Amino acid sequence: MSAQAVTFISVFDVAPERQEELVEVLTEGAESVISRQPGFGSIELYQSLDGTRVVNIAQWDSVADAARTREHPEAVAYAARAAAIAAASPSMYRRTVTVPPR
Repeated sequence: MSAQAVTFISVFDVAPERQEELVEVLTEGAESVISRQPGFGSIELYQSLDGTRVVNIAQWDSVADAARTREHPEAVAYAARAAAIAAASPSMYRRTVTVPPR
């Protein structure tokens, strides 16, 4: 990852009974569309233990790569499927501080 690398983090609020369904949709989209886009680094999904949230953390080489992918027709379709299941709060971040283990 370059110095311009960014992290796209989206927190989804979801009904506990739909958490697994959301994870399946996000995983399918990541594997079939997102991971094949230029500038893609990685995606990690986290499920809250109470079942009410899913966090999607995607690494990109640049803001432009992430933005271009968000506009890709297949990515838009997966985002719409996820939005039908849960409410998302997406934002772009850059790493500011890293504290290594002591």
